[in-house]
Amino acid sequence: MDIDFDRNSKKVLKKLYRSDLSGDEFSRIVGWYDRSQPNEIERFLRAEQLITVHTEGVPDGAGGYIPETVTRRYTITRRGRAAVEQLRQNRGETLLRILDVFPLR
Repeated sequence: MDIDFDRNSKKVLKKLYRSDLSGDEFSRIVGWYDRSQPNEIERFLRAEQLITVHTEGVPDGAGGYIPETVTRRYTITRRGRAAVEQLRQNRGETLLRILDVFPLR
């Protein structure tokens, strides 16, 4: 898996690796406070099939939900878990390469 992640995407994935996130928790991590605007981090993680978003609320009769009743929950997918594990492995390999170049005395 060869995906370039920004800092916030990594942070979200690492937190999701431990447990699901509510919509508010996700928003705080990525700094997304204007829900009327799309969020590029959520869009990227969903497009790469790294997370799923579960939306619940009271139906409005037009195929959507009444805005005040909407709750969102974020979960990590298997592909997302694999990405986190790959990031951890890469970090360990980088540390070993650094120690090869600069051995501890």
